Amino acid sequence: MNGNAPKPCSAPITDSPWFWLYLFATAGLAALMLMEPRIASRQSQIERNMQGRTRAARVRAGETPSTPLSDPARPVLTLKPLHALLAALLVVAWAGLFARRRARCHSAEPPAARVGPPSHAIPERDAFPDRTC
Repeated sequence: MNGNAPKPCSAPITDSPWFWLYLFATAGLAALMLMEPRIASRQSQIERNMQGRTRAARVRAGETPSTPLSDPARPVLTLKPLHALLAALLVVAWAGLFARRRARCHSAEPPAARVGPPSHAIPERDAFPDRTC
């Protein structure tokens, strides 16, 4: 066996907050893609209702509506900003997870040889520092 071979990482991947961000961003992006047709049809219906109410209010006020109704296939508000946000979160989380796993699993010294408390350890404090027993 080669002594320089990388050792498998002992820490589970689920301990990383980057993993959870990656998982939830992936699930959110998948859910958004699955629900997009339904959301888009509802959004176009809401926009048509709003434009109809606006036109009716202008007619009642004695004005002639000058703006045309929007095309149902091209709504004013789209889901592209949400797609971009979730995709950016996905990329950042993947990069963070990859960098953290690489740093942990390919470090020069094994985790057992490191000195000091683990990063998640909470220092103990005396509950009653002023009392002497």
